[in-house]
Amino acid sequence: MSAELQHAYLKAMGLPLYVPRFCLPGAKPSVRAEYAQAPEPPRDAVAESKQPLETGAPNIDTASARRALGELTASKDSPAEKPVEKRSATAATAETERSTALRFTASLVDSGIGIRFLADCSNSDLSPASKRLVANIARAMARHWQREQQLSLSATVFDWPIVKVPGLLTGEEEAREALSAYLIAQRGSTVTANVVIVFGDSLRPYVDGDYLAAHSAKLIQAPSVEVLQTRPGAKAELWAALRAVQTSV
Repeated sequence: MSAELQHAYLKAMGLPLYVPRFCLPGAKPSVRAEYAQAPEPPRDAVAESKQPLETGAPNIDTASARRALGELTASKDSPAEKPVEKRSATAATAETERSTALRFTASLVDSGIGIRFLADCSNSDLSPASKRLVANIARAMARHWQREQQLSLSATVFDWPIVKVPGLLTGEEEAREALSAYLIAQRGSTVTANVVIVFGDSLRPYVDGDYLAAHSAKLIQAPSVEVLQTRPGAKAELWAALRAVQTSV
């Protein structure tokens, strides 16, 4: 593009042409160019054609340059011209599924004698009364198995999804695999799990009984800790199920 046409484009865009009077430090030397200065016609005069440039260059029509500039800078994908695309039903469903992704928080209490307790803490932590109930069940089984010296209660928290990264599968099947493996993992305990007690029904879909059985662990479904605290009969049923379990150590 010639210097004259560049000048016309800049003028059409309303950008002043700046030429430094000296070479800026570190700047690449500019190529010298000559620009003809055409006299500005009076405002009340209507000039249909411009005077030819003294350098012999062709006449530059500012209106034509402005139109050409508009064609160059126009974007076919501009928001004003781009048609509004309607979201498909599949995209809307996927967005709904992402917004209602499976989330829960579980508290896992390890007794140190082969019994592990799982309770849903998505809405709130275990109350002091609930913690005492779990500890009493562990102490009773420690006496029944004659392992009172080995009793050592510790609690950990399992949050699902484990890693909140977009694109990773966080459905019910993935949650079941992760939580079941978490229940079996020893995490520093020297005693493998013989019994896994799940309190309530909310976490039951995410515990694979067959997986636990394959690792020599028995799954016992118990009422929620709140129900156990108010119903003595529920405690008796749970105690009967626990006494029927034979330890493997």
